[in-house]
Amino acid sequence: MMRCFFDTSVLVAAVLPDHEFHAVAASWLRAALAGKVHGLISAQCIAEFYSVLTRLPLNPKILPSQVKYLIEQNLYPLEVQILRTEDYQRSVSRLSNLSLVGGVVFDALLAEVALRERADQLLTFNLKDFKRLGEDVALLLWTPAVFSE
Repeated sequence: MMRCFFDTSVLVAAVLPDHEFHAVAASWLRAALAGKVHGLISAQCIAEFYSVLTRLPLNPKILPSQVKYLIEQNLYPLEVQILRTEDYQRSVSRLSNLSLVGGVVFDALLAEVALRERADQLLTFNLKDFKRLGEDVALLLWTPAVFSE
């Protein structure tokens, strides 16, 4: 079974009906929840998902209790991997070797988990930042089209 690591950008799009990539992202999340692909996330994705959804400039705002429900229904059923000390060490080395600075560290941490867990694909709508992390990461990257079996 294909092992798909979900970046937060795909998870957020999957639960927001008005998001431009909702249909595509939701098809992949549904496939993972139905066991058609093996869905993987980092525990960091849960925090990022909560942060993004609770601060979106929507009217009405998405309430923290609603985000909690979305996490319980859509993220917890996926395989959630925690970041290990070694993931941080590899990420810092990677970023230092590539002279990358700033927020790309969060993408590097996600990429390390995807690599460690031998994901077949890292699904993201944020190719630009992930591509900077090196060839091994670039080979995993995939911007999803609508899932089909």
